[in-house]
Amino acid sequence: MPYKFRLRLATKHPRKFAFNTTEEAFNLPDGLKLTLVARNANSLDEATTFHIDGGGFPTEVEAKAAGEALRNKLRLLNAILAFGLNIPVGDTPSASVSDEVKKDVASKHAGVVVDSESSRKEAHPAIHCPTREG
Repeated sequence: MPYKFRLRLATKHPRKFAFNTTEEAFNLPDGLKLTLVARNANSLDEATTFHIDGGGFPTEVEAKAAGEALRNKLRLLNAILAFGLNIPVGDTPSASVSDEVKKDVASKHAGVVVDSESSRKEAHPAIHCPTREG
């Protein structure tokens, strides 16, 4: 199963993304497929917290590298164009479960439990790896 990354971002004011849907998919010229998802509202237009999922990576290392590259590009665009987005600088553990719980979920439900990471300045988890796409 391929790996994916999840980048979380936020803004103080809604109306940053003019879509009436809860999520939108984008295919970038380099072949990366992204999905922008509203986390705290019924539409991207009304939301103030979001996440971007990108997937299809054969390894955790490639997923992490793509997530970090996207984070850096978004931070640069945000700084130059003053979008008003809060894009975390880096990740630190913010929530986790024991190895015993992870093994239990894997054996009983064929699922993968992933610990959350978040920026020191941001309360929203940022990039999650390894997450296997289902």
